[in-house]
Amino acid sequence: MDPIVGVWRIEKTVHVFKDGNTEIEYPSECFKNSRYEYKSDGSLIFKRTEGEKLEECINRPKDFWTGKWKKVNEKTYQMDYRVMFSDKSISNYSNKTNTFSFSNNNNTLNIYDDYSKSETSFVKSPEGVIVADYSVYKRVK
Repeated sequence: MDPIVGVWRIEKTVHVFKDGNTEIEYPSECFKNSRYEYKSDGSLIFKRTEGEKLEECINRPKDFWTGKWKKVNEKTYQMDYRVMFSDKSISNYSNKTNTFSFSNNNNTLNIYDDYSKSETSFVKSPEGVIVADYSVYKRVK
């Protein structure tokens, strides 16, 4: 079985800025209840919880992401998924490829997303332009 199969929770994201600086972002207590599930049949489900404080946390009524995943090579996975926004609009991202690595007996998942490969960048004012993200996830089951 592929080590990605399972349920994961995000621990932190490191933003890499165009100037080389980095910033660590930790999820809110509420967002820590969100789950990323990679199933053995190649499907992907992301169940999101929203709210800043744990006591204000709400589950979204529908899956926030649904899609498919496949292993391209030892460290690369491709995902094709839909994102449903709160205004009920849907966006489709296909052929999104990320570098994955596993550690801690496959109980820690690291995902590196290099936006320069897709000619995408994000502005996070006032810090600057984000050119890559490195996210760390822990296996829940």
